[in-house]
Amino acid sequence: RGARVVAIEADRRVYSVLERNLQGHENASTHNLAIAAENGTMTFYSSIQGADSSLVRPDVVDEDYQIRAATLSTLLDELGLDRVDL
Repeated sequence: RGARVVAIEADRRVYSVLERNLQGHENASTHNLAIAAENGTMTFYSSIQGADSSLVRPDVVDEDYQIRAATLSTLLDELGLDRVDL
């Protein structure tokens, strides 16, 4: 009760599934970005072969694209959260 779920996913294909799965959950928010050491943008490498999608280039890449990267503290500030349980 009273919990808030903040779901973060960098892969836009997986993010669309996450968004659908959390629809209707009023205490949940979804964010299509990467948590990183610095704010900015990063190249995301997407692969449909297994779980090879990553910020680190895998052997097989189906597509790559730029995604937003934010520090955890930046995201928490944007969401107005001062405490988090992982």
